[in-house]
Amino acid sequence: CSCMCCFFLMIRRPPRSTLFPYPTLFRSKQWYQRRVAITAGIKTNIVAENKLAKGLKLDLEVVVNPASSKKSAVVKTAYKTDCFNGTLDADLNLAGPTFVATAVSGYQGFQGGFEVGFNTEKSKMTKNTFALGYALNDLTLVGFVRDLAVFDGYVHHKVCDKTQVAVNFNWNNQSSAAAFAFGAKHQLDDVTSLSAKIDGSGKTTLGCTHKVKSWLDVTLSSQLNAKSLQGVTNGLSFEANL
Repeated sequence: CSCMCCFFLMIRRPPRSTLFPYPTLFRSKQWYQRRVAITAGIKTNIVAENKLAKGLKLDLEVVVNPASSKKSAVVKTAYKTDCFNGTLDADLNLAGPTFVATAVSGYQGFQGGFEVGFNTEKSKMTKNTFALGYALNDLTLVGFVRDLAVFDGYVHHKVCDKTQVAVNFNWNNQSSAAAFAFGAKHQLDDVTSLSAKIDGSGKTTLGCTHKVKSWLDVTLSSQLNAKSLQGVTNGLSFEANL
């Protein structure tokens, strides 16, 4: 049995696009080990929204790392209407920018979209994803096709105000490998929730999250292999939402 204590600082930003709405229970690869990459640097954003056209947002993001003297810049554009949301991002790499475009449209509960990435320096497509989804009341179905090789399916159901469950299926056509995972979350009260997840390999994770302050969550989790009842790992994490 081992114990792990971690501290994560998370500064949340609202999503730029509604493209590919992963169900809440499966938004991260490690459901109870919340990871955030903290970059040491100075970030500057110049934003113009609804200036050139209604629904159009332009964002120039410049990041300077004083320690390594590295500089990077990304131009982000987003356009949205009542039934369409699209983005186009490009990094300002002098050797050749990489473009990432997304588009999603919805009608009466149905939603479809794509995500494409292209590296002009290598003349290579880096992303190629298509998705279809359907939402009806408390039930959400989402399907993905990545690079015409990986197929993902998600089913998310809000059983009641306090309980929600989700199932994920994955099939890799190249390796003929299949995987699945099942998760559940139950809200005990306004500040405490219980969660559980098990995948096809038997790896099981149980967690309890308590909101100490309005901006601070504490999570105690345990992970083990349900098949062998071995490999127990206990974790304690603090998440600050600023």
